[in-house]
Parts: sequence; C-alpha cells; structure tokens
Amino acid sequence: MSASSYPLRLPIYLMEQAKEVAAASETSLNQFFLAAIAEKVGEVRTTLKERAARADLDKARAVLDRVPDVPPGDDDPWPPADRLK
Repeated sequence: MSASSYPLRLPIYLMEQAKEVAAASETSLNQFFLAAIAEKVGEVRTTLKERAARADLDKARAVLDRVPDVPPGDDDPWPPADRLK
C-alpha cells in the first residue's frame, strides 16, 4: 500500500479525545485516524449509493427541461470550458 501525508489540524480537545480512545483501544493514534476515516468514507459512499438508487431520472430531466437554454452572460463566474481542461 502506498501512503501519502496530510497535515491534519485538529482542535486540542478533539486531539485529546482521539488519543484517549486510541489508547483505550490499544492502537496507535495513526491507526485510529485511519479506521475512523475509512468508516466515515464507507458511510458516505453507502448513503450516496442509496440516494442514487432512489433517483428518478425522468423527474430530473423534466426539471432540467424547464431551464431556459441561453448562453452564459458576460458576468458568468465560471471560466470558459476550454480553460477547465
């Protein structure tokens, strides 16, 4: 497994609580963070899959069909499509 680093900035109270839980679990703080992040990522992915399964594409298309088809104005904050590459 390859790894990367990220300078995580936590409030002091949260870091202290994480240290306590990691120690009580007899695991390193790093391993505790990895497990917590993996658990949250799994929860979010499951939630998104469940929401996607309930999606009604016909209703979504009907909503989009009501939006006028006009070119962006000069004050449009998005860059031109060719600059997004």
